[in-house]
Amino acid sequence: MISSILMKDVASYKGEGVTFEGMDKVNLIFGSNGTGKTTISTFMKEYSGYLETGAAVDGRFAQCGVTWADDSRQKILVYNRQFKKENIGQGNIPGVFIMGKDAVDNAQEIENLEKKLADKTTAAENLRTQASTLRSSVLPGGGIYKAYFEKAGDKIYNEATSHYDDTFKNIKKDYVKRLERIIDAYNRLTTVEVLSEEKLKEHISIANQATANPIPELKVVDISPLIEIEKDTIWSKAVVGSGDIDFAGFINDLNLSDWVKKGMEKLPQTGDVCPFCQQHTITSSIIEKLNSYFDESYEKDIETIRRLTTTYERKAIAIIETIRTLEQCEYVDSQELDKMTDNLENLIRRNLTQMRQKIDFPSCKVDMEDCTPVLKDINGAISMANTKIVSRNSLIVQKRKIKRALPQRVLEFFVKKYEADIEAYVKEKETALIKAQALDSELEKTNTEINHIDQKISDLRAQSSDSTAVVERINKVLLKHNYKSFHLENFDDSSYRIVRKNGEDASETLSEGEETLITFLYFLQLLEGSTVRGKDSGELIAVIDDPISSLDNNILTFIAREIKDLIFRVGYDDSKLRQLIILTHNINFHKSLAKGPVYGSNTKSPQKAYYILEKSLGTECTIVRKSANSGEVESEYNEMWNLLKRAYSKLNSDNTEEENRDYKYTIQNTMRRIYETFFSNTCGMRDQEIANLFEHKSNLYKSADCRNLIEWLNEGSHSVSLSGYNDLPSDEVIKEYLAIFEEMFRVTGNIGQFKKLMG
Repeated sequence: MISSILMKDVASYKGEGVTFEGMDKVNLIFGSNGTGKTTISTFMKEYSGYLETGAAVDGRFAQCGVTWADDSRQKILVYNRQFKKENIGQGNIPGVFIMGKDAVDNAQEIENLEKKLADKTTAAENLRTQASTLRSSVLPGGGIYKAYFEKAGDKIYNEATSHYDDTFKNIKKDYVKRLERIIDAYNRLTTVEVLSEEKLKEHISIANQATANPIPELKVVDISPLIEIEKDTIWSKAVVGSGDIDFAGFINDLNLSDWVKKGMEKLPQTGDVCPFCQQHTITSSIIEKLNSYFDESYEKDIETIRRLTTTYERKAIAIIETIRTLEQCEYVDSQELDKMTDNLENLIRRNLTQMRQKIDFPSCKVDMEDCTPVLKDINGAISMANTKIVSRNSLIVQKRKIKRALPQRVLEFFVKKYEADIEAYVKEKETALIKAQALDSELEKTNTEINHIDQKISDLRAQSSDSTAVVERINKVLLKHNYKSFHLENFDDSSYRIVRKNGEDASETLSEGEETLITFLYFLQLLEGSTVRGKDSGELIAVIDDPISSLDNNILTFIAREIKDLIFRVGYDDSKLRQLIILTHNINFHKSLAKGPVYGSNTKSPQKAYYILEKSLGTECTIVRKSANSGEVESEYNEMWNLLKRAYSKLNSDNTEEENRDYKYTIQNTMRRIYETFFSNTCGMRDQEIANLFEHKSNLYKSADCRNLIEWLNEGSHSVSLSGYNDLPSDEVIKEYLAIFEEMFRVTGNIGQFKKLMG
């Protein structure tokens, strides 16, 4: 770490020069334009080149030097105008971020870490911007209340009332009470049994019926008649004629019984002609023997087959019709029952086919399919329906009780449905209240986590291309600050494009302020790693010279936040950034940075050093004053306003003594210093820009009046009369210019600044 810097015999550092002694982790150097800030940053740039390459420092800085606190020599990175010229040109910026591990192998872990980083960054930003309103945000109308609770409450209300209108009876117009009921129901979810959607609809149906009567239970199907027929032994019996006649063995051995029976049926038409051989061989003796073969037992079996077939078909039709009527019951799963009934019909149809085949060919054995499993399934479905019917009938008995409890039951169901949304609000509310009690410590913890996650990501980006890394990181910072004027896109492996919101290339149209912003964001990335692939930059010291030139207030605040983050991180024991040296001419910027804490610092050891650069009277040489704190810089600006207030008071007093009019000698210089400090340095506004505002926004004065005021301020503060003539401004002139001066704050939108500092 650097302990002191000597600036001697260069620019305004003449004679013995000046020494910045006792430098600390963070060093804030304040000085108006022309006091030598750029000279310091230029020397440090030259000196950093000497440390890195051994190249000689420019001869202009031969008498300047740096003293180190120990033998360590950290690399020095300098942000100033020279840095801007070297790194912005033709739309390209060199790549950055090479750390040592394979990015392809670690891509998934990096993605997970980036999600955590985004969540943590959002949380940190909320802590910064909502500290003063955190507690109110969880109350009705607050941000957290609306974001996490209001939508869920509206959904619950709309859906609950659409199902059962009495859910929010008597409080439909009282929004707060409705939400209180929802929260109360949420708190009791663990102690109550929430109805299923089916049960809830059943309760609603019963409650809405003027009269509700019990429903009779469904009768199960009696399948025993079909099973009895299917299991009859006749189907497996070969029905043939008697074996008593002499040729019975022949018929039976050749399995001709059915064939012979069919032939005999033709005898009445053929006479003595055999129906089999068509010869005149049929005699009365043969006919008698054939009739004896197909005896009474045979005919009885045939009659049994026909009777069982007819009975089976009749009973099956009746059972099917009975089942079909059950499908109309609302408590039956009609689709499933219809499918099972179709299966039963197909089975019965196949059995009937087998039975009719048995009639035609009695000697054949047929296999009947068992309808027991299908009928068992059907009766199971009926039993399930009966269970629902019994449940419904029991509810009818309790109809009054159900109707009284139904509004709460409906509310509980929809609260359960959106439980996750309500739970998110409750958790967020608890978290917010805890954060409100210790906001500063929570913010410090979150920032530490952010930087640790960020460092992990950097360590994993071993094989990422330079352009990919710089585009990703800078766009992330722009997005974090909601900056939408431009973003970056990869151009090739080593460069990227700057693109407007509409997709146009912005490299040729960047304003000076935008160039400053993009260059400074690139500088921030250099503080994270090396621009040379595979090379670690090691520990760093950062010198930042006025990074807010030509910036509007939004970008100024943007950059101030990023630098304050550097100030905080420089205190980490494992941080690569070991020391910060920041130079500025802007009082508000200086004040903002002075408030940024260093990690691990305390009031006794803030790890900060403050320096003020001034031009000595007469010699115009730069001198440096080390201050114990940042208050001295602020007090100089306030003192100018105090002088102006005193002059205003005397100007409007009744005391006409000459010694009471000493303000006439100083008022122009006082007003000029206030003008330059606030409008030129702090706001970055030019004279003509302010004069133009008078033309468009002032009803009392014109742009010429504004220019006259500026000329008067410069004229009265940069010269004295050599004629001996007392050329002091009159009270009337001073009053007129004070009025224009006040109008200047009004037209620029800064009247609050004037009123506050003028008391």
